[in-house]
Amino acid sequence: MSAKDRTVLFCTHACLDPSGTASKDPPIAETTRALLTDYFQLHVNLRDHYRRWSRADPNFKHKARGFPGVRVLRQDPVENLFSFICSSNNNIKRITLMVDNLCRTFGQPLGHIPSHHVLDTASESATLEPFYTFPTLAELHQARDNRTLEPTLRTLGFGYRARYIQNTVEALVAAHGAHQADSWLRSLRDEPYDVARAALLQLSGIGPKVADCICLMSLDKAEVIPVDTHVWQIALRDYTFDLTPASTVRPSPNASKAGSKLATTVPVSVPDNGTRKMTVVKTSVTPPKTPKSLTPTLYRAVNRAFQDLFGEYAGWAHSVLFLADLPATPGPKVKATKRIAAKNTGRTSAPSPAKRSRAAPKPR
Repeated sequence: MSAKDRTVLFCTHACLDPSGTASKDPPIAETTRALLTDYFQLHVNLRDHYRRWSRADPNFKHKARGFPGVRVLRQDPVENLFSFICSSNNNIKRITLMVDNLCRTFGQPLGHIPSHHVLDTASESATLEPFYTFPTLAELHQARDNRTLEPTLRTLGFGYRARYIQNTVEALVAAHGAHQADSWLRSLRDEPYDVARAALLQLSGIGPKVADCICLMSLDKAEVIPVDTHVWQIALRDYTFDLTPASTVRPSPNASKAGSKLATTVPVSVPDNGTRKMTVVKTSVTPPKTPKSLTPTLYRAVNRAFQDLFGEYAGWAHSVLFLADLPATPGPKVKATKRIAAKNTGRTSAPSPAKRSRAAPKPR
């Protein structure tokens, strides 16, 4: 697939109906076009938003030069929900493996696709691997009824997340039915943000940040910013962030300079003639010490401040800043070259063992 803003070029791989009967559905190309338009939210004029955000924020303008066309996908709520439960205290590589195992074990096979693990595509038969659907709530609930859901997930390395997934399946099915719970999740798209978020927070393994991720990425809440310690660091480092109750965030004139120390405004109390205290504003060149964990007050303050800066699509703008701040990773060709070099020199390195936690951490 190739996309330039809202113009999409794509190739469709389709299976012929084995019965040989004519389909009454719309042409495959039109169906695919509609799915892609919805999934990539191509109704959003990203170019106009980039211009607006760049005018409002010099730091965004600087960062966005290397990251044009960043879109928030409109993901299926069921898939998004359980994928984010897998993300708890985890890294991208292990999350990908967990989601893949979830599909292979409980989903339905769709066919075979070229493997992303093999670079040599000369032999098609050697580079194909099975592709599965993401399991429905009904399929997960059936495994739960057979008492195989949590034990199987633990065998696959899900750890404490296995219990989160089983508890969430049980809660959704008990409240809405095995075949209607997915429709209820989609209906949260039509609810106000506060209502949708509160509903998600009732589910096992869903904390404030994960609830906001789901709201942004599958429930049409484009203004929401999931705030973790990484976003908090961006706010402190690249913006003049006011830590008063009515917090605001302003672009720092030094934000585009790597390693610069920013002027951060904080309220302090000082003596006034030795008789009483008055609150004044002190400006320092070093950001205040970052708290070990974000308090609910700080979380709401950062969210509100960035929404004031970027507007109704603040979550999209935040995604650009978040992506621009990630460390660069080598592509598959670079990794393959390193593997070949290691093989030729006989030098190998063993992966470090994954750390295991004894108890489930508090949902984020």
